Amino acid sequence: MNKMIQVIQVLLAIIIVGCLAGCPPPEDLGPCQCHDDPDGAPALQCRGVTGWEEVATIFTDLGLDYISSVDIIYSPDLTDLPPSAFADVLIDAIRFYNTG
Repeated sequence: MNKMIQVIQVLLAIIIVGCLAGCPPPEDLGPCQCHDDPDGAPALQCRGVTGWEEVATIFTDLGLDYISSVDIIYSPDLTDLPPSAFADVLIDAIRFYNTG
């Protein structure tokens, strides 16, 4: 019985670490920068975005399941987002500052 509990604990730890995966490599982030929030989850700040296609792959191709926050700042040319802009990524807060 104790062995089974240990196995379950290890599996849960692996799942939690996978969900709290850190930031992708900077070269994959286009005009965005990523940092880990206080809980270790990735948080994005994107600056000077001229069109959603510049950042779309962050949400569709990098395998992130969760991002604590996305801040889009100083992006006056960004005036609209496609319906599935953030794909299936769970995001706690999305903020726009000085954006079209």
